[in-house]
Amino acid sequence: MEQLKCDSKGRLYLKESLRKRYGERFVVVPSTGEILLIPIPKNPVQDLREATKKIRGMSLEQLKALIEKQARKQVVS
Repeated sequence: MEQLKCDSKGRLYLKESLRKRYGERFVVVPSTGEILLIPIPKNPVQDLREATKKIRGMSLEQLKALIEKQARKQVVS
């Protein structure tokens, strides 16, 4: 885990390896006692297409079954 410190203007600097992996644009999400940095993809539409390949053409019932299956896996783990 890496620790970061804000400079006098409140800026954080990420290592080059992190910028290469996650990009240079993030959404800041405040949470209880922490903040999350969510990378903004360079091409969000293309990323969404890739992410939804597995579920294209599925019926609502099939999607519900898939969600339930994944939720059960997480509860058991």
